[in-house]
Amino acid sequence: MMSLVKTVNQSTYISFSQRAIVPGSIHTIDTFGTYSTGFLIKTEYTSSVRHSSLPAFLEVARTLSDRDAVKFLSWFADEKTIELIQRLDEIKKNLRELLAIIWWIAENYREYGAPSMSIVIDEETNEFQFIAIIFPKGDWNSWRKIASNIKDEMKRNGLEKLASKVAIICLEALQEH
Repeated sequence: MMSLVKTVNQSTYISFSQRAIVPGSIHTIDTFGTYSTGFLIKTEYTSSVRHSSLPAFLEVARTLSDRDAVKFLSWFADEKTIELIQRLDEIKKNLRELLAIIWWIAENYREYGAPSMSIVIDEETNEFQFIAIIFPKGDWNSWRKIASNIKDEMKRNGLEKLASKVAIICLEALQEH
């Protein structure tokens, strides 16, 4: 069973029986040692194995309580954005999947800076348009490539509906023009 254990040196640890995952720079800590090479999963049947695929992040995120998922989303979005996400029926039922996506993006696209999330609302109708996942870095060519890669990975993992509600944005590219 999973539960938030504690915060040490401003790092939040999630406990999974004999393992703890430290989101951000993902580590697994278990009774056999501390690892820091990517995303590690320890099960009773296997030794620690390195994973960086979206399914591995989905597996972890789906075990979180609503409260814990919201807490982890706060690493990527401000309080107002999280409140809006929780009010959007089409998004709140996919809260853990959204967390897994941005967590996976943060780990696999580090060269573009730490991503953040924002909600885009149509000002005239006051209706939800999409969730923006925003990278601080990235030119036009890299933006096109990473957006395509991220959307393809989401679709390969059965997240087509959520993929249609997420936009990837590179601020540096927008500021170039």
